[in-house]
Amino acid sequence: MRLMHMADAHFGRRFSSSRFGPEAAAARRRALEDAMRLMVDYANENAVDAILCAGDLIESAEIRPADLRTLRDILSSLKTPKMYAVSGNHDPLDALSPYGRLASDKLCLLPAGYSKTMLDDDTALHAFSFPEAEVRRNPLEDVPLDFSAKRNILLLHCDAISPESVYLPARMSFLQKFDYCALGHVHQPMELSPGIRYS
Repeated sequence: MRLMHMADAHFGRRFSSSRFGPEAAAARRRALEDAMRLMVDYANENAVDAILCAGDLIESAEIRPADLRTLRDILSSLKTPKMYAVSGNHDPLDALSPYGRLASDKLCLLPAGYSKTMLDDDTALHAFSFPEAEVRRNPLEDVPLDFSAKRNILLLHCDAISPESVYLPARMSFLQKFDYCALGHVHQPMELSPGIRYS
């Protein structure tokens, strides 16, 4: 199984003109769209079976209806793979979430809280979606996780760097239980240990 790991696209972020200037802000918004299109093209051209998005796919507080339509159109060009996404601190699944207006058969938005999805007969995807913007402790440490699948993957928006974080602090001792951890929240690629990565 070929998986692609991404996170923190913050699609729909406006990039304030007062800070960046109107031309730079517009250029940054176009760059987000271009990056999403490149990701879809790469997935299509490289026989990717599933895309794992580890949170903050969208910027809930700033995204507009036109942005949601653009994102839906981009995702609709996926051929075989589907995107499995959890929500993070910038796109929590609260009462104000705009995800209800992003209908796409190519996006499997995993529900608030813990979920387990079988990607194939051998691969279990364990995931957690933020129900609100702050998650002050790792709720998965209280869940009796079923590791009976041959491969167990974790899809999580979390802070594995700062134990005092209000954005789901995750300890290495927990993350090391999985065969692979697809993490989001830190905005740079980082391998914390073999099989535990920020995109």
